[in-house]
Amino acid sequence: MTEITRAWIVDGQRRAVSCDPLAPLLHVLRDGAGVSGPKEGCGEGECGACLVLLHGDPVPACLVAAGQVPDESRIWTAEGLAAQPLGQAIVSAFEEHGAVQCGFCFPGILVATFAYLRDTRVLSAQGARAALSGNLCRCTGYMKIVSAILAAGETLPFAERARAGERGAAPPAAGEPGTRFFTPADLAQALAVRARLPGSALLAGGTDLMVARQAARRRPVLAPDERASPAGGEKPALARSHEGIGGSGEDRPVISLAAVAELRGIAFDAGPAQADRAAGALDAGAIRIRVGSTTTVEELANDAPIAAHAPALARAARELGARPIRHLATIGGNVANASPAADLVPPLLAAGAWIEVASTSGRRSIPLVRFLRGYKEIDLGPDEILTAIVLPALAAGEAEGFRKLGTRRAQSIAKVCAAVRLAVVDGRLASIAMAAGSVAPTAIRLAATEDRLRGERPTAELLRKARRWIEDEVHPIDDVRSTAEYRRAMTAVLFTDLIAELCGEGGA
Repeated sequence: MTEITRAWIVDGQRRAVSCDPLAPLLHVLRDGAGVSGPKEGCGEGECGACLVLLHGDPVPACLVAAGQVPDESRIWTAEGLAAQPLGQAIVSAFEEHGAVQCGFCFPGILVATFAYLRDTRVLSAQGARAALSGNLCRCTGYMKIVSAILAAGETLPFAERARAGERGAAPPAAGEPGTRFFTPADLAQALAVRARLPGSALLAGGTDLMVARQAARRRPVLAPDERASPAGGEKPALARSHEGIGGSGEDRPVISLAAVAELRGIAFDAGPAQADRAAGALDAGAIRIRVGSTTTVEELANDAPIAAHAPALARAARELGARPIRHLATIGGNVANASPAADLVPPLLAAGAWIEVASTSGRRSIPLVRFLRGYKEIDLGPDEILTAIVLPALAAGEAEGFRKLGTRRAQSIAKVCAAVRLAVVDGRLASIAMAAGSVAPTAIRLAATEDRLRGERPTAELLRKARRWIEDEVHPIDDVRSTAEYRRAMTAVLFTDLIAELCGEGGA
């Protein structure tokens, strides 16, 4: 891919670079801009060693495509932040509390700490730990790090901390003439490029495409007969490196959607008169929530109206990856990647969400249950772009919940995840929708179990029966993350526990 030129403000200094537009920002900063603070650890955004502030948000630089960072973007690394008063307070506190040993992880931890202290008026150990999510330290231990963070915050009043660093929206992106990397400024431009280059890779947050690209470079692609079955689990990264809506980006043009403002944001409005809830349609007269496809997962996790009107989606967003990942990952990417373990999909399925797509020929809406065609397969034409996800807000008397089971409490791919939306009227389940992830080639609705439960009283005896029905309806596989037997049993446990909890809240 032809190189591009960029002029960024890195640690307060203008730096001009030439690079492959799909090169990780981390590599360009180190090799082209002369900074050495951010380090490459995992190369997949899970260790925090490469954290930088981009437009004010802490993000893993290994997952950001350099072409997505426009001219005049402001980037802060640990080196620049350490020279500011807040950064100096952080460094001193870490030294005094013995919170630094080998130093490999410290640059990323400094960046995460800086953002936390800059934005947080009331300091707490819990808040500090949340801010550190995604930052691994193998030497020091987190108790000393948390103590150092709190001590650093106490040295400066919030008014002074809040002035630290530079924040703000990204400047507008420009086109990339002569390259196969395109940065349209609006949706009309994006659709025109997509029509001219059907099948081009769409780049939103990059948390999948950038990892796939690195995997394609580092590892061989396995022969088809060596690949694991996708039924109920992820294929290994080796087998996924050229698949999905983004693929590796090596062999086709890439359209970055980062600057398309029409694709971002959360809005509420009155829904259309559609009644087929079982097929995934919106209820007549329901309040709709329309989420732009490039809305970040962190925005969903922190949006108060989403928490009030789609709490299962909000919880799933909070449990997806670490905060730096959530600053990049988008709802559209999580859906369009069509992974069976996608965290946001079960709450959307249980809510009866619809997908909006557009092309230069027009727009169409598809129920999410039909948009997901199979493992890494979606109903999206080669000239179309996913523009929004639409779901009904909770109606009066409805309740919903989400549960995820992984190998660890945070930053884990789900062994099983479950979402339920239901309503209890006169002590009976008037409506119920159940959606599961990681138990089939795509996330699925448990339609047969829903039919058996609907109209029944949610007694302990009914839920014991429901466990058997659920186990009969899901067909997971054995893979590197879990066994089929365990997945089947835990799917039943998660769902029945959720139903019992939600019915209790609903006054059953």
